[in-house]
Amino acid sequence: MNVRVENALSDLLNWNTFAVEGTSHPVETTRQNNLVTFRFDNIDLPATTQDAVASHGWIAYRIKPGSNFIQGTTIENNAAIFFDFNAPVQTNTVTTELAPLSIADPKTDNFVIYPNPAGEFVRVTSTNTDSEIMVHDITGRHMPVFSRQEGTETWVNIAPLPPGVYTVKIHTKSGITTRKLLKR
Repeated sequence: MNVRVENALSDLLNWNTFAVEGTSHPVETTRQNNLVTFRFDNIDLPATTQDAVASHGWIAYRIKPGSNFIQGTTIENNAAIFFDFNAPVQTNTVTTELAPLSIADPKTDNFVIYPNPAGEFVRVTSTNTDSEIMVHDITGRHMPVFSRQEGTETWVNIAPLPPGVYTVKIHTKSGITTRKLLKR
């Protein structure tokens, strides 16, 4: 099977900062103007009914806004996925609001995730014993995971999640802090 993902990106972004962070399978990436194309040639994805985890592919990339962005500007993005010669499947539209970086609040910014990248479990250590940990995929969708908290450490079982990039949010009385997590 050949899979092609076409992603038209906003002209408000700085193309000099575009970088592929990772993919589920070997990929060839090309760009023409604002259109990025990811080609996965000759990949063998099992049917979802056979293996739901292995039937999904993923792409993670980063790109920064251009220097002339206006705070509060929103950028919408989606992609078209072509399987062989079939009509494209459109992804959900994701909206990102451009905002300047802020300095982390030390009251909420004291937790560590390791190992990262991880395979089956991650350990989250925090100075706060009253916290809630949530995992989201790159589209912002909440991913149900099992976790067990013991004092200032929480063990999170990520084994059921497909490989990819996730965000881990820790909610405390002081606020919310987010970290990236790469699942192998």
